[in-house]
Amino acid sequence: MLLDLLKTLDREKREQLRDFGITDQLVSNWRTGRRLPTEVQAVALASVCGVDRHELQDEIALMRATPEQRTLLERVMSKSAGAIATVALMVAVAFGSLTANGPTAFSRPR
Repeated sequence: MLLDLLKTLDREKREQLRDFGITDQLVSNWRTGRRLPTEVQAVALASVCGVDRHELQDEIALMRATPEQRTLLERVMSKSAGAIATVALMVAVAFGSLTANGPTAFSRPR
């Protein structure tokens, strides 16, 4: 979903994102996998693109997660609403297994 949204960003949507403080360079970093959107940025992107923010946030959470966390989150999301997966991710962050910036989309766990 994230990469598909980024491909659909036209001039008008990019201008709307700039109103949220999201620069073209930041979007480029998302597209290449150097960075992932923060929670606030994901909400702005979902709003501008007209998609469900929870679905986008869930996808980003999976991208940030280690393989073990990803398995857990996929199980949770398959059995219940995305809100529960978000809580599971918050617990992982709270216990220090993820940093505030998280790994990038293409990094490997150590």
